[in-house]
Amino acid sequence: MLIPNVSAGKNVIVTIPDREGDIGKYNVFITTIGAKGVSGPEPTWGGEAPMLDVGYADMVSQWIGKVGRNYVFGMELAGDLPTPGDPLPPGIRYAGWEFWVEYAPWTPTSGGTTLFIPYLEYHDSAYHAALLDASDYVTETPISFTIDGNKFQIVIPEELMGNLHSFWWSSGVYVAKEYIWAKPWFTDLTDVGISPDQVNTDFPWPLP
Repeated sequence: MLIPNVSAGKNVIVTIPDREGDIGKYNVFITTIGAKGVSGPEPTWGGEAPMLDVGYADMVSQWIGKVGRNYVFGMELAGDLPTPGDPLPPGIRYAGWEFWVEYAPWTPTSGGTTLFIPYLEYHDSAYHAALLDASDYVTETPISFTIDGNKFQIVIPEELMGNLHSFWWSSGVYVAKEYIWAKPWFTDLTDVGISPDQVNTDFPWPLP
């Protein structure tokens, strides 16, 4: 079920549920070089990985909205996000929560075309939120964020996304031993089959 929340004027936020307890025990890491990647197995984590015990690696819901001239993206997680200064699980240096903003939906044949990656990341006992330009995977613009227990929201002025009015999007949670663009493990991704408007993991914005 997609849950729209309508506030004053034309402000709309759409909340999309995600199964709790579906955190991935095994994964494939992605080695990124520019916009292309080569994937391979990461056998060193396995079923006893320490991040399986942290609720913030598991999405309960995700949302997207338009509030005034700002886009908002957020998640509810199965456990509270780390408090600044808290350690991550042993062997983990990065934890992050990100969204993909795409020109077209991702499919196994097309691969999709990512335009921007808004994300919130926890590293070195502190948070950082930015909008990554996927045209070069280098250009980043800091963005504002709020955290409330097991929920967070990031805010992006529409002009930072080229005044896009329609796109496709999905989200995920990652942890990493090394720099995130080198070796992330996506512990949870947007569920498929939630809506007839969905293509694989992607949703259109705005919804029809």
